[in-house]
Amino acid sequence: MIGIVSDTHGNTDNAAEALDLLRDRSIETVIHCGDIGGAAVVALFAGFDAWFVLGNVDRDYQLLADAVRNTCGTGRLAQTQRLEIGGKRIAVCHGHTGEFDRLRNASDIDYLLYGHTHHRKNERVGGMRMINPGALGGLWRQSRSFAILDEQNDEVQVVEL
Repeated sequence: MIGIVSDTHGNTDNAAEALDLLRDRSIETVIHCGDIGGAAVVALFAGFDAWFVLGNVDRDYQLLADAVRNTCGTGRLAQTQRLEIGGKRIAVCHGHTGEFDRLRNASDIDYLLYGHTHHRKNERVGGMRMINPGALGGLWRQSRSFAILDEQNDEVQVVEL
């Protein structure tokens, strides 16, 4: 199972609460779909098999890259990520660039994980499932949420804080 978070926007309280809930469920892999918002958020991912993509508010690349490298290892922060987990092909982007359009039209992806809109989405498009977990931070007035993907059973659960 995979935890999916996005749009923390530096909100360490909500990020910590979401990560605690994922730990309680023994989920070890967590993917952050961008708009991290700072090194303090990255530090909370210590102990997880964590992967990050950059969002439109993640302007201090070097600060985030250093934080990710020190917390999770190298190669774990990029504009997009392509991973294989449990035999499933997963692509991750924030959703604010043309890369999102390219990925959603790809034929070699089982799951496309993204953020940016702050709106939860779980839809199947052809053979691909597209998942936006919602937002854990930001100024918009909506409930805060993250998602859990059971890639073996192709099930998605949204968890509201």
